[in-house]
Amino acid sequence: MADAHAAKASAATFMYEFVWRSPQMGGRLGAAHGMEIPFVFDTLGLGTEPMLRRDPPQPLADAMHHAWVSFAVTGDCGWPRYDPVRRPTMRFDLAPKMVNNPLGTVLAFWAAR
Repeated sequence: MADAHAAKASAATFMYEFVWRSPQMGGRLGAAHGMEIPFVFDTLGLGTEPMLRRDPPQPLADAMHHAWVSFAVTGDCGWPRYDPVRRPTMRFDLAPKMVNNPLGTVLAFWAAR
């Protein structure tokens, strides 16, 4: 989807991957779908304990919330625009960092099929 959007859309494309694993359920819950929403809106502790426990990482919420607000205000979230060659992606974890083509192995597998 990001490749298609970057190729055809008039607006910039940005990619992120939320990888912080919730400690709930012995860590088996992982970085489940929608887990990033309390971090994006900086609403940790407002009924999020069943999914995130009592002390989720506030610095991660600070980083995600800042990126989303920046994008809403300026159209730029603070990392390079996505392009289908490098596929720059912000990986949100305890220490957020930029990575290129984080799903390269998976994409290569499916392209070979």
